[in-house]
Amino acid sequence: MKLNLKKHTAIAVGFVGSLLWGATCILENQNAIAQVGGFFIINELSNKCIDVAGDPGTANGAPLALFDCELSGFTGSGSTTDQKWEFIRGGFLRNKLSNKCIDVAGDPGTVNGALLALFDCELSGFIGSGARSDQRWRWEPRF
Repeated sequence: MKLNLKKHTAIAVGFVGSLLWGATCILENQNAIAQVGGFFIINELSNKCIDVAGDPGTANGAPLALFDCELSGFTGSGSTTDQKWEFIRGGFLRNKLSNKCIDVAGDPGTVNGALLALFDCELSGFIGSGARSDQRWRWEPRF
């Protein structure tokens, strides 16, 4: 029996307030891969997204950068996008692909100019040294 190697994709996108969300379901070789929910963080000026370095980026310490948005749900090479995020309880921004959080460089990172990277989520609210986590974020809409 010959396998059907076609890939079929269903994508749904929409807005919740000013945030873009998306759901991607991929049917490949009769196996469904779902990346449900999440949102893209898009810069209003450049119209580019927060991206994790790599194709896709999933490793601890992978830097975050501005990059062309992968709103199709896939990278240029066909991998699942690493640009989808979710805001979870406690104020953590977690990457939908790697389940890792946006982290500030440092132990903890608190200085101006500190770089952002992907790292294991510190859901306890503390880092290994016992200091408070630098991975917690809040939204403050001010226009």
